Amino acid sequence: MESTTVKRHNRELILRELFAAPSMTKRQIADATHLSMPTITENLRELTADGLIAPAETRASTGGRKAQAWQFNASHRTAIGVALRPTEVVCMAVDLRGNVIAEHKVTMARRNDNAYYERAAHTISAFAQSLPSPIGVCFALPSSAARHCICVAEDWNAATESYQGISRILTLPCSRIARNVAYATVELHNHPLLRNAVCLYLGEYINSAVVMGGVAREGNLEHMQLDASGDVCRCGSRGCLEVLCSSRQLTEEGESLPGFFGVLEQGERNHHARMDRWLGSLAHAVNNIRTFVPADVILCGPIADYLDDSEIAQLERLTTCAEHVNPSARNPQVMRGCCVEYQDAVGAAQSLIPVSLNGMPDA
Repeated sequence: MESTTVKRHNRELILRELFAAPSMTKRQIADATHLSMPTITENLRELTADGLIAPAETRASTGGRKAQAWQFNASHRTAIGVALRPTEVVCMAVDLRGNVIAEHKVTMARRNDNAYYERAAHTISAFAQSLPSPIGVCFALPSSAARHCICVAEDWNAATESYQGISRILTLPCSRIARNVAYATVELHNHPLLRNAVCLYLGEYINSAVVMGGVAREGNLEHMQLDASGDVCRCGSRGCLEVLCSSRQLTEEGESLPGFFGVLEQGERNHHARMDRWLGSLAHAVNNIRTFVPADVILCGPIADYLDDSEIAQLERLTTCAEHVNPSARNPQVMRGCCVEYQDAVGAAQSLIPVSLNGMPDA
């Protein structure tokens, strides 16, 4: 009789194979796992009963009976990501493959009091009840580095206090993730082979995350100094990446980001001059990044959403080739990110999906 450890190992082995493939027959599972047919049959029966897998379309016959195929049931569980914005609570749900299956947004002014906590918790709970078997809730909060910057420490503290107040009320397991890491999590989901990269969130403020070995971690590259004589940054230093590459360097007073790019498209000279300076500053930052890690740089956030292929190409031309750093390496690229709506909430939800199925609930 198999031990509990061996049974669990075999179960997870089969589940991982089915997770990675659209569908598989018993023979294909046996070839991939080297398990016996009786063991595979028993595990398929149990995994089906647990809802983790389901029968797929039968395969074409090669002379005998049509072979039954099996597939991973991504809708068996769901995960919820929440972004607590100053005037809105955004809830996004993903299935076990990380695909968005539902969303819910409520206008709600963020306040640090019990009335807000209870209303937000009720909103999240009602959303969770509409979903199949939620794993838990993950909140996307401002980067922990933000608490050291005077002008945004209040937002960081408010979001953190709100998370703590709401999570005390919710009955589902709750966790949190830095907003910049949540953005990078979505990039990893959409680029499964991505191993090393730097993700820059470009907007009114700049945030960064570093992907190493396929794992996203917080970065603090937004406070890289590019011009010692530049304007003062929220961190207290001068001429940081955040100062020179935020949307404030592109837009005129009272001008929106869509408005800036609309005028830029019409060929207005001053807007083009600001755009060229902005691209030059960003290229300077990319070159600095590549002096210590020859990695792809992924541009996310509101500004990235407006960058066209010609501007990405111009940025590439302004950056130093990887061959100057490591001749044998693949040239790292500057890429536009996924630019998914509510990417922080989506990434928070995806962070709850185990990279390996060893941690899969009910696995």
